[in-house]
Amino acid sequence: MVSNPNYKSLLEDAPTNSHFEKIGISKRHGIAIPLFSLRTKNSLGIGEYLDLIPLIDWLKKLKLNIIQLLPINDIGGDPSPYSALSSCALNPLYISLHKLPHIKNYPSLIKEMEEFSKENEKPFVDWERVTTFKYSFLKTYYDLVFDKIKKLDHYQTFLVQNPWLSEYALFKALKHNFPNKGWTDFPKDLQNISTKEMQNQMELHKDHIDYYFFLQYICHEQMSSVKKHADKKNILLKGDIPILLSKDSADVFFHKHLFDLDLEAGAPPDFYNAKGQNWCFPPFNWENVEKSDFHWWKRRLRSQEDYFHMYRIDHVVGFYRIWTIAHGKTPLTGKFAPDNLYLWKSHGEKLLKMLIESSTMLPLAEDLGTVPHYVFSSLKELGILGTRVVRWMKYYDEDGSFLKSDSYEPLTMTTLSTHDAEPTKLWWEKFPIEAKAFADFLKVPYQKKLSLETHKKILSFSHHTSSLFHINPLQEYTSCFDELTYSDLEDERINTPGTHAKTNWSYRTKAYLEELVEHEKLNTLIEKVIS
Repeated sequence: MVSNPNYKSLLEDAPTNSHFEKIGISKRHGIAIPLFSLRTKNSLGIGEYLDLIPLIDWLKKLKLNIIQLLPINDIGGDPSPYSALSSCALNPLYISLHKLPHIKNYPSLIKEMEEFSKENEKPFVDWERVTTFKYSFLKTYYDLVFDKIKKLDHYQTFLVQNPWLSEYALFKALKHNFPNKGWTDFPKDLQNISTKEMQNQMELHKDHIDYYFFLQYICHEQMSSVKKHADKKNILLKGDIPILLSKDSADVFFHKHLFDLDLEAGAPPDFYNAKGQNWCFPPFNWENVEKSDFHWWKRRLRSQEDYFHMYRIDHVVGFYRIWTIAHGKTPLTGKFAPDNLYLWKSHGEKLLKMLIESSTMLPLAEDLGTVPHYVFSSLKELGILGTRVVRWMKYYDEDGSFLKSDSYEPLTMTTLSTHDAEPTKLWWEKFPIEAKAFADFLKVPYQKKLSLETHKKILSFSHHTSSLFHINPLQEYTSCFDELTYSDLEDERINTPGTHAKTNWSYRTKAYLEELVEHEKLNTLIEKVIS
């Protein structure tokens, strides 16, 4: 094991050096959990912003110092957090209803919450029921309290400081006015809305506009209070900024020139998917993005700084080059953009330097899958930590053996799994050949079912590589105990790519957070594997 690697020396000339100095350059350990997956006795069928407060307190007790979330942006009908309706707006479904201003003055609303609390017993997020209940509840609440809230100086300041709100709120209002339709199905005169017509529509839909302003204000108040609490406890919050957005989003609707609407982004055929992938999201028109001095990206990053200290750059290789597919064609017919491979490295570095310079948040990269070899050295030069999934870290060009703990590139984050992969306990049972090879690597006896002792060794390994950061999904720890784990291990998965399973993006922890905090064996295990 490499002891005391000189991270400061590695970062001395890197563009992210000032970002690291702000948070401190040291080994860090944390957990990853989608916000929707948290289950507390105060939440209502889905994890909520203020559920992060007791999570922060628990991590502080355990001497962990990072919480990594999936995107928390507002989404459309697809529960995937990567299918955002807005690059800036937060998801109102995560609002903690029990802490709303003046809520105690309305007994009928308190009763509604009590009646809906039975949703907390469901093993998965019932997105349809939660969405219907929360938006109905919040509209009733808005009608009761908005006259009080709108007079607050802080509310008016929030509106002034977030000019993206008008585009987002009008888009939501139009979506409400034309239910179950994408903007390409709006009336022709609204599909390319002028500034004058936008003002007319803002007046026409004023009540709905105010409602969406109001919801974003509540989201902001709750999530920014979470960050303030994290600051007090010296816990870092890591967000997630997807490279792409849904075509049916406020951003694409109002900024069509920044996107290539004739194409869709995806992935070429590779070892993981012989047919390639089409994500159905429009790629950027980078020439136009740059002509605007990257205003859209800067605005997007600024909108997240009140909530996070760091962020995950989703699909970082897409900044270097991205697979593009013409409408109606298969991924097999796609091509990379830019189409000149000699431009890829300089193209990616220009864009990533822009991200670094445009925000105080520290970027970390998701550099998994089929990635050109130069991307790894490029990220290192930029001082951006890449992602290293233990089960995939092998000497593929040699004997296929696993990397030893001291062979990990220091400027990386080690993890055992991701939201798109099986948690270790499920992986162990589904892929026995791989599991046996890993058991041999660890010099432990192989057993068909992952034993607690071997699971502890794997967790300990992940926290003691030479990577700078070590972050595992919460399930990697809770699955060590049967009472904290679903009997069907598939129910511990967050997402299975390429499928439309009802359980995708619906995982909830089996136990309440309050129970995890008091679970002595779990607490002891976490403290031991990180020490």
